[in-house]
Amino acid sequence: MDVQTGSGPVRLHLAATGSGPPVLLLHGWPQHWWCWRRVVKQLRDYRLLIPDLRGFGWSEAPGSGYSPTGFADDAVALLDALDITRAHVIGHDWGGFVGFLLGLHHSDIGCCCAIRRWPSAGMVCGAGRKPDPGPPGGGVSRLHPLVSAARWPGGIVSDADAAVYADQFRDRARTAASSQLYRSYWRLAQAILLRRAFEGQRLEAPTQVPFGANDFYIPVAVLEEIEAHGTDLTLEVVEGCSHWMPEERPDLITDRARALFGRQ
Repeated sequence: MDVQTGSGPVRLHLAATGSGPPVLLLHGWPQHWWCWRRVVKQLRDYRLLIPDLRGFGWSEAPGSGYSPTGFADDAVALLDALDITRAHVIGHDWGGFVGFLLGLHHSDIGCCCAIRRWPSAGMVCGAGRKPDPGPPGGGVSRLHPLVSAARWPGGIVSDADAAVYADQFRDRARTAASSQLYRSYWRLAQAILLRRAFEGQRLEAPTQVPFGANDFYIPVAVLEEIEAHGTDLTLEVVEGCSHWMPEERPDLITDRARALFGRQ
């Protein structure tokens, strides 16, 4: 689907199914819409809209806009193109961060089930554990070990599923997108530490944040203050779960989303 954003047009790949109130599902790195396959099976009584973020999956990789703000602009443009005035949001990893931004800056976005930390000073503590996609144009040879099935604990992603994620990085434009995205992480950290970005901002929409207690990439400790950033924001630390919750615990995401969305 072609959408028009503030930075220009972009073609986004959109998977869609179900009927009912619209729900926008936003993936993280190194995934694409396929990461929601187990959640989709349980939420078909909602209209599920599952785009690939720009530079990922089958969406266009235009060379710029690979940041949470850029992804949020794309999400709004997509909803506008579909003539949807209000939607719920479920986001994982970078998609969870985008969910927070949508909740902060767009009053027409409804409840948010965001599997991500709040963008605060504490987020910098987890930066050393983030994957390093390498320099732009580094190619699939560098990225494949980061996307292989070994990165997912307990066999929750098979070799075949991991290959579905890894194959997208045969396109050098997508390896460059990953590199630019993670460079935006450091710019964000600088904005938070030096310019106090997000200070005083609060989420007004009801928000649930389930978070894996065994997340290797993001320490649970950086979430201690998260509930102070929302009028109705609840953190749930999920024991026995790591970073990849849409594929590890789709049942939990479904239950929490239904309970949250039913409150509006």
